[in-house]
Amino acid sequence: MPHGQIVLGPPGSGKTTYCRGVSQFSRLTGRPCVVLNLDPGAERAPNVFGEEEHSLAYDVAADCCSVANVMKEFKLGPNGALLYCMDYILENLAEHIIPGIKKGILASHNGLQADLAAKAGKGAPKPSTWEELQDVYVVLDFPGQVELYTHSTVTRSIIELLTIPAHKGGALALQLACVNVVDSLSCLTPNTYLSTILVSLQSMINIQLPCVNVMSKMDLLKPHIDNGELDLPLDFYLDARDLDYLLQFMGGGGGGGGARGGSRRERLASSIAELVEDFSMLRYRPLDVCDGDSLAAVIQDVDDASGYVFRGEAGDGVEKMVRTVREAEGRELVEKFMGGAFAESISELDT
Repeated sequence: MPHGQIVLGPPGSGKTTYCRGVSQFSRLTGRPCVVLNLDPGAERAPNVFGEEEHSLAYDVAADCCSVANVMKEFKLGPNGALLYCMDYILENLAEHIIPGIKKGILASHNGLQADLAAKAGKGAPKPSTWEELQDVYVVLDFPGQVELYTHSTVTRSIIELLTIPAHKGGALALQLACVNVVDSLSCLTPNTYLSTILVSLQSMINIQLPCVNVMSKMDLLKPHIDNGELDLPLDFYLDARDLDYLLQFMGGGGGGGGARGGSRRERLASSIAELVEDFSMLRYRPLDVCDGDSLAAVIQDVDDASGYVFRGEAGDGVEKMVRTVREAEGRELVEKFMGGAFAESISELDT
């Protein structure tokens, strides 16, 4: 069955840039990877991913419905149009969209293999059939409106149809993990950070998939770290634990116990912090999409979560190895973003 990841996160958090980064990184490392745009509001997807690169296998905005067309036809605002589009996608998923996705994945995969063979000076390989696509990797770019993951069940219903196992009649039978992308600049203010981690927690609970949380745009946060603008060290924000320490920096407070005191906002912040800690589900990976080390670390975590790393014979003996190196890699990345220089970037990535 094909493995892959769905990419969620608030608008402007860097989801589409991350998808493009994963696509290009996978091509550089020899992994057959295709992108599915399931965001009906992203009408520039062909330009972003490059039609000539065979990366974009399916574009729901072009092949099914788009927010712009729905707004024009039904006189809706952008949020209402998006909700309409997602309901429409769910209604037409099994009969129309999934066959289009299968056709697009197959065409993109065969195009990628032909390009690789041409670059290697070999003849064009025999086109694959759907049953032969065991190693193809799928990245699904979803919309950014958080209400689709925190309140509505439409996204979860779409994911459930995409992940039905083949032995239960699933047409795609995707083995997926979720990547929840948030903007690292949310760490600059305690209020924004608390709201960000609460949305992340709600999304994880509602989506019900193995989840890797990512703080993107670390290259933009690093100057603020160097200037001492964070209230607490970076790894505090990545671990999302001991949140009581953060409450003292919230407006109107003063002293470590201020947020436990009087104002309603402070009591609300204290309750949110307690709720997040009770679940103990959050931990963020730092990401600069142009930095090969941090992007590779995120992809490795996602491979663990989705089971891609354990597929077939490639999984023999892998589990013990990956568990022993993850913590060391994470510590090195935090130290890099806190003080060290970035490693050599992947020049092909254009953010």
